[in-house]
Amino acid sequence: MKPNFKTKRNNIIKKTVVLSVVFILFFTIIMPTINSQFIKINSEKLENYIQSLNPLCDYTLTIIIEGNGTVNKNPNQTQYPPGTIVQLTAIPDIGWIFSHWSGDLSGNSNPTTITMNSNKIVYANFSQNEYTLTVTIVGSGIVNKNPNQPTYHYGDIVTLTAIANTGWAFSGWSGDLTGSTNPTTITINGNKSVTATFTQNEYILTIVIEGSGIVNKNPDQTTYPYGTVVTLTAVPSTGWSFNHWSGDLTGNNNPENITMNSNKTIIANFTINYYTLTTNIQGNGTVNKNPNQTTYPYGTIVQLTAIPEPGWTFNHWSGDLTGNSNPENITMNSNKTIIANFTINQYTITINIEGDGTVIKNPDLTIYPYGTIVELTAIPETGWTFDHWSGDLTGNTNPTNITINDNKTVIANFTTNQYTLTINIEGNGTVNKNPNQTTYSYGTVVELTAIPDNGWMFSHWSGDLTGGNNPENIIIDDNKTVTAHFSINEYILIINIYGDGNVIKNPDYATYSYGTIVELTAVPDTGWGFDHWSGDITGNENPKEILINGHKIVNAHFIEDSISPILEIKKPNNGIYLMDWKIAPFIYPVVLNEVTILANASDNDSGIERVEFYIDGNLRKTDESPPYNYLWNDNLTKEHKIEVKAYDYAGNSAIKEIDVIKVNVKHPLLILAILMAIYLVYLIRNN
Repeated sequence: MKPNFKTKRNNIIKKTVVLSVVFILFFTIIMPTINSQFIKINSEKLENYIQSLNPLCDYTLTIIIEGNGTVNKNPNQTQYPPGTIVQLTAIPDIGWIFSHWSGDLSGNSNPTTITMNSNKIVYANFSQNEYTLTVTIVGSGIVNKNPNQPTYHYGDIVTLTAIANTGWAFSGWSGDLTGSTNPTTITINGNKSVTATFTQNEYILTIVIEGSGIVNKNPDQTTYPYGTVVTLTAVPSTGWSFNHWSGDLTGNNNPENITMNSNKTIIANFTINYYTLTTNIQGNGTVNKNPNQTTYPYGTIVQLTAIPEPGWTFNHWSGDLTGNSNPENITMNSNKTIIANFTINQYTITINIEGDGTVIKNPDLTIYPYGTIVELTAIPETGWTFDHWSGDLTGNTNPTNITINDNKTVIANFTTNQYTLTINIEGNGTVNKNPNQTTYSYGTVVELTAIPDNGWMFSHWSGDLTGGNNPENIIIDDNKTVTAHFSINEYILIINIYGDGNVIKNPDYATYSYGTIVELTAVPDTGWGFDHWSGDITGNENPKEILINGHKIVNAHFIEDSISPILEIKKPNNGIYLMDWKIAPFIYPVVLNEVTILANASDNDSGIERVEFYIDGNLRKTDESPPYNYLWNDNLTKEHKIEVKAYDYAGNSAIKEIDVIKVNVKHPLLILAILMAIYLVYLIRNN
């Protein structure tokens, strides 16, 4: 016959009491005889432990709402076994926001969890949203709000009334409100922005022209709002002048302003210009004008005829008329002064140069009267030599004379000198010459291109050429010697910081030789964490090495981190540990001889920098990489506090601590065997 529920429960209670008595006997009688030590077990903890083994002891979770909203429980049960972790999610109603937890739960994390170790009452606190209503005016007017408040609650209805200023009219609403109904209402369900648009009265401005010209309006519009000031500028056509305004504007100011307060008609009056024509004589002769008048209206065409005196020749017009056409016409578009130039018959001498040099004429005139004797002297430029005359003069006599009896052309022939260009090398590299010749004529421009060998770079020129331009030109005006200097490549490493922090370079130089390896260490400021590298290196390894084989740009990205790390002590927990092995559950952590303290630490932003392990406030170990652990195997006994601290790279920290009882035994294997024997006897007797 199967035992009923009451019998089964009594059997469980009996086994629990027997096992508890065995442990009490072990720690109060056997242990002191083996190691002369004992553990004082609190009777209240033992009672709680026995109660925790009773599966019938469940707890209730009561949720109370402050404000408008609901709370979801997961799992959603009427009662919960001890140790159950329940996730609570606060869901605010529309127009409300979750604020915080109170009662048996605190903070504002949502969702959050609560561990059921007693009956719990949790308050979910919600607060009502506040919204703004911003009114913007386009044009001239005001808008009244009813009610007129700095902020509004969700669902409030506000009446808006647009009131136009004098000369303006309300046009319509835009933004979070449309249409032209006035007054109108708006329902507040978020921050609102409404624009009220007002428009002005419009007038026409008509311009009438008397004469020839135009009038510019500024602004130039078809119609104008009431009160607009328009600038009128009269621009006469060529040959005309502005005289005065008439109609709705008087006077002769130009430009002039008019204020638009009604439809306007303006008349701009222009008059034609009259000009004089003056003729002057250079040399001997006269000028006839056709028609011959004192003044001429704008645009009149006058024919001018130059008549030279005997022995003279008309040469050209000057002043307001150019050229040498005769007769010639002139159009009267301003006051004109014309000069008729007459000259005695003259001849020119043209000097052409072959090579590089000059020729001095004595006398040096533009034109020469017939029979003039001119002395010609050939002067070669530096690097050149005079060779001979050709054209209307022959031979190589220098200086020489020529008689002017006609227009003359003389050629002075010069020949260039030849020079050498020597290239020397300092360092490793070559130099190309363009053109590449044994000798060069005076004035030749030679392009020099320095070509460094691998791992070298061109530095500068010296000798008859200086500077660091490459390629570079040199002008051959003498024998030249140029030295090209090469140096090993040097590169720069640029570090850009994004966020708050700095980067340490090792080695830290202004420039680096080709092939140098530089270690970069990102050091974030307090409240920041290093995130990753970009540019010429990538990833988030820190520190990070970079090979210098060219100019490098590295970006160090830091992110702001104000969130503490997540920390949990995984071991030891409630139970008995022997030789770093949990041999049985217990209401309290009990360590025999040694135990490995194991902690889980994580940080989603800047990462974990280090984890510190403390025993009774004394630092025992700092661990900088997971798994984070410390083997506690000293001779301490009785009750102690284990404290674990985790730090992220932004300087944030988290702390967890537990109390444990530690006992040192001389023969741990013997203790384990005795415990196993006691447990086996217990099992045999109860079966």
